[in-house]
Amino acid sequence: MLRSTSEGQELMKLNMSLTELQDLLVGNPVFLGDSIQQVVRTQSIVSFMSRMQELVSQFNVFADDYSVQQVKITDADGSRPNPRVVELTYGDYRTVEGRKLAFQRKIYVEEKQVMKVALDFKKMEFNKPVSFPFPIPASYTRE
Repeated sequence: MLRSTSEGQELMKLNMSLTELQDLLVGNPVFLGDSIQQVVRTQSIVSFMSRMQELVSQFNVFADDYSVQQVKITDADGSRPNPRVVELTYGDYRTVEGRKLAFQRKIYVEEKQVMKVALDFKKMEFNKPVSFPFPIPASYTRE
């Protein structure tokens, strides 16, 4: 389905730019600011907090290569009647063309309602032409 970024922002209950929305879908860290706090390192996981605008993001990354395992995003101001909670979970990492990528993504958003999204990728390719051929009905004209 083709949707606008404003519809994605409304669905996710977050003010996201197109770049941030793309990062979310691609598996890049989102809402990672310059302020890193409360770093805790274990043998397998590094956890830290990042404050950005009115959001607080708690990151869990793998200690060996810093790939994102999970991100929990909450409102910095806990006084909202329906606080937002967004959880992003990444799994089934595989190496494709020298890049380590999560083939599974789970998105959980809670505010007044709960939304759950699961993305399971079958394959990923880079720098290859993509076409979506479909027949154009004869009754259609191009303007």
